[in-house]
Amino acid sequence: MSRLSIKCCQVFLSLLAITVPCFAQYHGLDPALDKAAKEYDRAQIVGDRAALQRLVADDYLLMRGNGTVVGKAQLIDLVAHDGLKTDPYVVQKPFSRKYGEVVILGGWVHLSGSDHGQPFVQNARFADTWARRKSQWFVVFTSVVLTDRP
Repeated sequence: MSRLSIKCCQVFLSLLAITVPCFAQYHGLDPALDKAAKEYDRAQIVGDRAALQRLVADDYLLMRGNGTVVGKAQLIDLVAHDGLKTDPYVVQKPFSRKYGEVVILGGWVHLSGSDHGQPFVQNARFADTWARRKSQWFVVFTSVVLTDRP
């Protein structure tokens, strides 16, 4: 590889690092869970339906900030529908709690973006519950509380 090619790759990777969202830095996680949680965040931001289908348990429940409860299909439709653009976000005040084969990951997020051209902003505290089933991690439950303060 030429020096020019190497330099171009370095520039590209540094630009990529700027544009790819920063995810929560949870400490001491099982490496497979850490990878799954980051992939889940990425899939929600870019609307990757295939990744969401793979990472979200079939019996998943989402308790939304408005009090409604929805399942896996509705979650995927909410975060990956045509016309939705979610800006990269950073999880503030991340926390994790381990209970055997179940781990809760959460924090506070400032979400922004647009839905069919209409801008939105939402601040929320969330907790994702992950369960290891047959050696694979799945998100099984999410609770969201709308709040302006982390």
